[in-house]
Amino acid sequence: MSNFTNAAPMEGLLLCNRNGTLTPVTGLLAARGVAADLNSIQLDPVDDRVWIGGITASAGRVDTLEITGFAVTNFTVIGNTGNGASISGLAHDANGNAVASSGSISGTGGLFRVDRKTNAITRIVGGGTWTGQAGTCNCVCSDDVGNLYFAVTGAPGTIYSLAPGANGDYTGAPAVVGTVSPSSSSTTISSVEYAPAVGTRPARIWWTTFGTAGTAVGYIPLPAGAAVTVGPIGGNSAPNWIDYDLAMDDFWVVTGGINPDTIMNVDHLGAPVTVGFVPPGGANGSPSAIDVNDCNPAVAKILPQYVPVNGSPFDLEFGTCCPPGHIGGVLLSTFGNYPLVVGLAGADGRLFGKLNNVTWPSGLPGLLTYQAVCFDPRNNTFNFGPLMTWPRN
Repeated sequence: MSNFTNAAPMEGLLLCNRNGTLTPVTGLLAARGVAADLNSIQLDPVDDRVWIGGITASAGRVDTLEITGFAVTNFTVIGNTGNGASISGLAHDANGNAVASSGSISGTGGLFRVDRKTNAITRIVGGGTWTGQAGTCNCVCSDDVGNLYFAVTGAPGTIYSLAPGANGDYTGAPAVVGTVSPSSSSTTISSVEYAPAVGTRPARIWWTTFGTAGTAVGYIPLPAGAAVTVGPIGGNSAPNWIDYDLAMDDFWVVTGGINPDTIMNVDHLGAPVTVGFVPPGGANGSPSAIDVNDCNPAVAKILPQYVPVNGSPFDLEFGTCCPPGHIGGVLLSTFGNYPLVVGLAGADGRLFGKLNNVTWPSGLPGLLTYQAVCFDPRNNTFNFGPLMTWPRN
């Protein structure tokens, strides 16, 4: 969980366990050099980096870090959007590039892409060509095929989608998913989150706002539809972020308004269960966002999913997750199971590797096949994941 306007023992980051153990992460203030005020957080889709976005003294700033135990390590300054607004949300596109929401979408803000290889920051939505709703681009998320979803504050509180396009370049026009309702909460939409279809339940985009009890959390069915509110959740305590938990098929929600600042789990009917209060005792600045380590065991992740059409070199990244203590890896299966990465899964379960400066022609979609595997040494059993094809273009 990320937090801004911190007081001891918080330094902007909190590790949250479902059993109610809430542990502040130390070292961010010293590593960052400015106030540890964070308005967004997102775990990397492949490696063990944590992406963070700033507010106030570090508005527009994007950094990464790793967490060893309960301390910040390998802190890296990535860059700045330069628009003077906070990084209100972070997600990752189909190629693993970070995408930040920030500022007035019809002004100097919008959606900004952070190149995964070069760290160059480029605006991909917003500015003088924006013809949609005016307001702050206040949150962003992505689904499992790389569609981006973002929302704009102000009536009517519109949620948009942006598809990766034929080559993963996101140059198309955003489409309206729907508007948040009722109107009492639509002007302060604070987060959006994709929840996949499970059984007979369709895929949905969930949202939180600073609305009153019963209007602050809800969803819109995909690809488009009318908003449905659930709850009451949070009420005047202002739910500030919602994140889907793949392993548990429910959500994490944080509130950041009137104390106590609360972390909770919420089911698809809107029933909340309190996990705990932000130390000390739910009175510590504003919880701003939360992201769960829900990497799917034995499912291979390959980045980028789309290769550059101009033939420029890229870094080919591959990874998976296995239960801690299991041996796992990713295999190139096209020519007989060639191991790309093999290792012992640590506390976060992540196993990953990278080949630098690869060139690959576009126009050969699905030519290569990958598979992830996890091995449990306690009972000598294997978990082979699904075959994954690459690239998408």
